[in-house]
Amino acid sequence: MSNEFCRYLSNGYSFFRKPSGKIQVTPCCLFKDGIPLDENLEKNRKKIFNSINTWTTNCDACKKMEDAGIPSLRLSSFDKIPKDSVSNSMVTMDVRFDIHCNAACVICDFRSSTLWQKEYNKQNTTVLKINSYLADVNDNIEKIINFVSFENLQYIKFFGGEPLLTDTHIRILEKIPNPKNVTLQYTTNGSIYPSDQVIELWSKFKLVLFYVSIDGIGEKFDYIRWPLKWNKVSNNLIRFRKEAPNNILFRIEHTVNFLNAYYYDEVESWVDNFLPDNRLGDATEITIHSCFAIWQLSNISEEVVDLIVDKYGHDHKIVNLINQYQINQPTDQWKQFVEKWDTVRNNSWEHVFPDMVKYFK
Repeated sequence: MSNEFCRYLSNGYSFFRKPSGKIQVTPCCLFKDGIPLDENLEKNRKKIFNSINTWTTNCDACKKMEDAGIPSLRLSSFDKIPKDSVSNSMVTMDVRFDIHCNAACVICDFRSSTLWQKEYNKQNTTVLKINSYLADVNDNIEKIINFVSFENLQYIKFFGGEPLLTDTHIRILEKIPNPKNVTLQYTTNGSIYPSDQVIELWSKFKLVLFYVSIDGIGEKFDYIRWPLKWNKVSNNLIRFRKEAPNNILFRIEHTVNFLNAYYYDEVESWVDNFLPDNRLGDATEITIHSCFAIWQLSNISEEVVDLIVDKYGHDHKIVNLINQYQINQPTDQWKQFVEKWDTVRNNSWEHVFPDMVKYFK
């Protein structure tokens, strides 16, 4: 039977890559400590994960969300995974070991993007050998196929990097024995239009949740998601809405930082006008979450919070998200980051976020 504290503990498989190139397996993308992907995987899962029946430090992320009254990944496990699932059978799967990416977003880093790694290498700061990394990806796909059964699979999340940039997702999808039982979820930057091969594959599955990372429109998107261009992404999405299979549902993943929080309404307006639903009329949902590290919402100023409250009201979801954080001022790390990378990229945060300049200069 499935674990009744959190069903991901018994039936969730999240595959991520350590800096060493080795794959680790956790129950979900938020669980802290993983186990190796090897022939002992199932034995180790049962011993380490399925025996958990209360809060542990590995589950801190969900504990904090639930304490703040926010729906957690743990709670979602009861919707994603049937109660009668056989313990240690893979029902949900996260693929987050291929970080090949065509963007070096300011809110990201080299651990999630090969383009960021190349940018660091240009600055004589080598963080990873790209060729070795790509060889690891191919090896890890084979290990997953060899060590894990896809027979009871019902849900797959593909993270990046940019999942549409490589064939990693295709090689996995082609191994799924019962695609009509499986829902797919992608987190994409929207810069790559799905190929005919991918669209044909998707049409065989139960549902495809197409999450697009949009943290602003126009120059705000271009700045945050450098070197991607908003015009291309916007045109891709407008076209895909017309041509996508009927089993595609659109979702916008909006990552909130202390500069773009004030401009959330611009994203909402664009969605309402250009991507309000799919071809069958299913509404596009916008989900929000905070940035981490130097861009996190705790670095917002009280004055900007007041501006946002005046604009949206006390009960808006952006305000509720900000209220989860203790407010500080931006760190010297953030200022050093934008001074360096704005110069390298011929960008200017002051130009892109003019309403914020006097609060963060």
